[in-house]
Amino acid sequence: MSINWYGAEVKAAILASKKEICNTWGTMLTAEYQGRTPVVSGNMKAHETFDILPNNDGIQVGTTPEADYALWVELGSSKQKAQHILENTVNDSLSRLESTASEIISSKLGD
Repeated sequence: MSINWYGAEVKAAILASKKEICNTWGTMLTAEYQGRTPVVSGNMKAHETFDILPNNDGIQVGTTPEADYALWVELGSSKQKAQHILENTVNDSLSRLESTASEIISSKLGD
């Protein structure tokens, strides 16, 4: 009985999947983040986005400088209670993120 080693194929599938995973995660988290954002003017929601890190090593989800007050909404201040919108979005999405990455990597492995 011989043992087949598929480590190289798995590693290649992971590397081939990184950009797709980052784009999918970013789109998914941004949509969820926007759905949870309280709307007063819509400015914060309109400026929520994501960036892919160099070498497709991950993503950053947040707001652009045009909605710099998003930090106060997230973390609170002496006059405003913290809402933790982004933190809760990520924490509540962990299982979906994991299953999405698994599906993408599996699709690169073939039969």
